[in-house]
Amino acid sequence: MMSIEPRPRLTVAMIVRDEAEVIAESIESVRCIADEIVVLDTGSVDDTAEVAVHLGATVRHADWENDFAAARNRLLRDVTGDWILWLDAGERLVPESAKHLRAFVDEGDADRRIAGWIMVEMPPREPGRAGEQAARVRLMPNRGDLHFEGRVRETLRPSIESAGLSIVMAPGRILRHRREHDPARRAKKANRDLELAMLEQGPGDTLPPRALLAMGDAATVLEDWPLARQSFSEAVRTAVRGSTEMLEGYYGLLATFAAGSGEEDERLALGLEALEVYPFDAPLLCAMGGFLQERNRTDLAVRAFETAVNFGRVDLETWHPTDLADTAVLCLSAAYQLQGRMDEARHTLDECLQKRPDSHRARRGLVELLVREGRTVEALRVAERLPMPRQDREPFRNAVRGACRAVRGEWTAALGYLQSAYVAGCHDPICLRGLAQALLASGQTEGIEPILRQWESATPGNPEVARYFEALRTWAAPCPSNDGNATAWVRIDPATTVVAVGPMHMPIVSQVSSMG
Repeated sequence: MMSIEPRPRLTVAMIVRDEAEVIAESIESVRCIADEIVVLDTGSVDDTAEVAVHLGATVRHADWENDFAAARNRLLRDVTGDWILWLDAGERLVPESAKHLRAFVDEGDADRRIAGWIMVEMPPREPGRAGEQAARVRLMPNRGDLHFEGRVRETLRPSIESAGLSIVMAPGRILRHRREHDPARRAKKANRDLELAMLEQGPGDTLPPRALLAMGDAATVLEDWPLARQSFSEAVRTAVRGSTEMLEGYYGLLATFAAGSGEEDERLALGLEALEVYPFDAPLLCAMGGFLQERNRTDLAVRAFETAVNFGRVDLETWHPTDLADTAVLCLSAAYQLQGRMDEARHTLDECLQKRPDSHRARRGLVELLVREGRTVEALRVAERLPMPRQDREPFRNAVRGACRAVRGEWTAALGYLQSAYVAGCHDPICLRGLAQALLASGQTEGIEPILRQWESATPGNPEVARYFEALRTWAAPCPSNDGNATAWVRIDPATTVVAVGPMHMPIVSQVSSMG
């Protein structure tokens, strides 16, 4: 008879302390695929251990030694599975990816010469914004020659390379807890990170690039910009040229330049320096496009965005927006609009939707472009596939109809549609912008300020809103006319708009409790 090999055993491993509020969700997300769950408690004073035991986990206890690698290596001695999946407290395995990850382990057990990256996703800071993601080595075979290094940003990489293992992308997806955005929690973890990084100093007060990056991330959270810049600069200088660590150093450095700081030339030079090493890195290209746009070099900005869209690549181990491809497309389309190249702007969005029909951001961008051109029928057709509750569809369609009429200067008809949409609960930026435009152009300035405030809240940092506020102030301050009478007049050109193309947010997120 043919013998049936037992399937490989999968252990889920976690290091925790005072995580009673979130550990249940983490354990529940992996119970369906784990043969064993082992938790190392490093000194909880709450019910963390009790909750874990109640859910079937094995709990071990150890003193905290200011060393994440030591804690993980301590836990490695207690696991019995053939494969180990690492989770941090508060993280959860996305349900639809669990069975695929389990199948990957079962089918790949014959090859013990691989470790697995798993994509870890950070939820967005605000509703309607994109989250960030990065690949992390979270799946490893249980082998005696694999161990972690580093008190902070601990890593398996050196031992993986020494053992001759390859790293492949595993099909799971891990979602971090929203509490990672809590300012008090971030500050507490950043202070701890600084302490751990300093403990890694070697001969001559040197720090490895990994620790320098941890220090730079922590200083960024704490807004200690001199320390952040010093740490990231040293990381760039000491990291292997072309490595992920050098790229992260450049990301961190660029994030230390505040808007309007008077250091625009230095920031631009640094971005060009980074692109010499990483000429096709999509986040760098998008950031450079934004920097050039700020300098009114739209021609060069277009080239940067075009390169990002057509040839851009992403180092998956760096934190980057989950919708980076859509961001590059939208930036390129907006830059084309600023140059008056409307056909190319539409073609860019159309081409994106042909490749990714479910790209809601690109579809939304195309609707807004068509509205700005007053193309009602086309805008309504494209908008049909935007996701929204059924009861919101007709108010949104009325907002599109009204906004298109406002662009054409048909103010009475525009106000009818837009006010109907607004009263029905449509506070979409398309409605708010069109309503503000129509009210101001019609001289109905009473009550316009709350609408501008809503528009400002929906699109933070939008320079067009600021222009409308300025127009409203100008309207409110009568100016003498030629005949000596006081009058107020603001010209509203419906075909004129401001397209906001700012520097892309660099993906610098403090990840002080995770591997690598």
